Amino acid sequence: DYTENSGLELPLTELTDVRESLKKISVPGVYLLSPEFMALRYQLAVTSNLKDLSNDSFNDKCPLIAGRLAELSEPAQLYMELKRVFDDKGEITDRASSALYALRKEIRSARSRAIKILDSIRGSDKFDGFFQDEFFTIRDDRYALAIKTGFHTRFPGVVHGRSSSGETYFIEPMEVVELNNRQSELYRDEKAEEILILKNLTSMVKQRSDELKSDIELIASFDFTRARCAFAKRLDLNIVEVSKSGIELKGARHPLLILKELKGELQVKPIDIVLDDELSVLVISGANTGGKTVALKSLGLMTLMAQSAIPVPADPSSRLRNFDKIFADIGDRQGIEESLSTFSAHIKRMGLILEVAGSDTLVLIDEIGVGTDPTEGSVLALAVLEELTERGAVSVVTTHINLLKAHAEQDAKYMNASVIFDDKTMSPSYNLSYGTPGPSLGLAIAESLGIPVSLIARAKAMLTTDEGAFIASLAKLDDEKKRLAGVSERLEVLEAKRNEAVKGLRDDRAKIIEKIRTRAERVRDKSLEEIEAALKAFNKKLADEGVKGKGSHKKAEITKEARAGVKEAAGRVFPKPSEAQEEYIPQIGDPVEIIGTNSKGVVVSVDEGEAELKVGKMKVRVAFNKLRNRGGVAPKPRSKPKASVSAPEADFKLSINIIGMRVEEAIKNVTPFIDNAHVNGATRVEIIHGTGTGALKQAVRE
Repeated sequence: DYTENSGLELPLTELTDVRESLKKISVPGVYLLSPEFMALRYQLAVTSNLKDLSNDSFNDKCPLIAGRLAELSEPAQLYMELKRVFDDKGEITDRASSALYALRKEIRSARSRAIKILDSIRGSDKFDGFFQDEFFTIRDDRYALAIKTGFHTRFPGVVHGRSSSGETYFIEPMEVVELNNRQSELYRDEKAEEILILKNLTSMVKQRSDELKSDIELIASFDFTRARCAFAKRLDLNIVEVSKSGIELKGARHPLLILKELKGELQVKPIDIVLDDELSVLVISGANTGGKTVALKSLGLMTLMAQSAIPVPADPSSRLRNFDKIFADIGDRQGIEESLSTFSAHIKRMGLILEVAGSDTLVLIDEIGVGTDPTEGSVLALAVLEELTERGAVSVVTTHINLLKAHAEQDAKYMNASVIFDDKTMSPSYNLSYGTPGPSLGLAIAESLGIPVSLIARAKAMLTTDEGAFIASLAKLDDEKKRLAGVSERLEVLEAKRNEAVKGLRDDRAKIIEKIRTRAERVRDKSLEEIEAALKAFNKKLADEGVKGKGSHKKAEITKEARAGVKEAAGRVFPKPSEAQEEYIPQIGDPVEIIGTNSKGVVVSVDEGEAELKVGKMKVRVAFNKLRNRGGVAPKPRSKPKASVSAPEADFKLSINIIGMRVEEAIKNVTPFIDNAHVNGATRVEIIHGTGTGALKQAVRE
């Protein structure tokens, strides 16, 4: 219904899981905080965008998804309320409530009056030389000035602290004590009003909790669909048939190996895995490193993928069976974690499988019966497989046990398969050959890896008569298969030559037919040209005899009007793009105005997109795009130092994260952050330094 190739994309950006928040508010008295509301706002935006998809084009191309889009709740009312209360950074806006607006207005007024008083004190000749720097500071939510040690006893005010160096005292001037007291009250009232707003919003969300949970589940299903499509496109996956009978995987490739192939780490070789409906057990044998385990994992993983509606890395004509239960015993990691031997861990997993396995169950076992006495392991493995077969389960196992290979040759419900291995080059092809078991080639591989020939000969002599005969018969059978494969290849070559000859005859016939068709078209085209010439001559004769003078003039007028109409329509469809407004770059000395205010000043310095202005007795820093040139010549700034107060920045943040920084780097970031906080009138900021060695914490506090 929906694929990446359809040219449609579901708007599923900014997805967040808000289920924990919805669960949280089920407890009486609990309310959500700004970050949780912002996550909810993002989800509501996704819901709104999904509902906007519904149109004739989308509904025709994706009818199933379009039908489910109608199940989404209507997000507009709650979304608009959250957008009204919070800005894009998650801060509560002034318009969240009339009470909050009034409180913040009074806070700004009190702040402005306090700054003016501080500026007046700083500019007073009475305290000339008292000040450590040009900025005021905030101590315990109160405005204070940095006074040099030695002058602090002569400065009237309340001492709020001393710098770590001992050179500076932070003193609240007596003139701003009352204003600071009022601001403290206003801040408490502001916080209480913000909490009330959050509680009211939480109540609104709680009323729609069930709808929001349903939306989350539906949106998650859309996201899963999109992920499957993207995954299928990247790995070139295909949708295959899933039925209740038989397995036929053609050209299967393990998806995790494909990802490595895309990185250039290896080359994946496809494998065919076949298990007819009348079979219950597939016994895969052959040399180590031949691909037995990869075949086992590929079958299990692709079965799960197909049953999860995920396309698989196999030929589209492949077929997989639907199973109710799938079990795998591959590797001994769990045994290591539980301090079990390989055999004990293996048997423990066998017991768990036998407890619940039945019909429509797929069981995958790697190296069945290993880790104990070979004779006992062999008969135990066969007994387990017979039990699973009687229950109607389908089993695929890898093994080196000859008893299982021999049994598979005799039992109609079993099928032998072997990994194809070149015993001359001692290299695998990573594919399966069906109908015959494969030799383990343990002695041959040992010899190729450097074990002395004499030792290999001694080992061969130790083989029992039955074991040696069985291995010899496997080798003879393998040779016969190779001979038949050679005959088959020669037959294929002959068939290819015959097909090529037939194709040549068909091509010659097609060329002759094409020549005849070309000649006929040439005759037809020539005839049409002659007819057109005759028609033109006839029309000219009519024009010469009848339609002249005024008629010709009228025709010209109509042509002119038609061309003008076309030109006008083209102008409407392709309007000339408007010229982009040139960005103003202020220069030192420019008289400017701060856009949106009545504040006017003169540029005294510029730095990285911001200009420092002299506005009255204050200095402020303003972004370029907030300035307008007033023209004219600016007066030169006075040299007398004044308090410098930056204009509040719209994007100022109340927290900074310095986790992972070195001390020097952290100080470089924290110092301007604190200065900026002072300028913006922040009463409290958050510096996140972590624990670690404690060096950052100490440096920040100093």
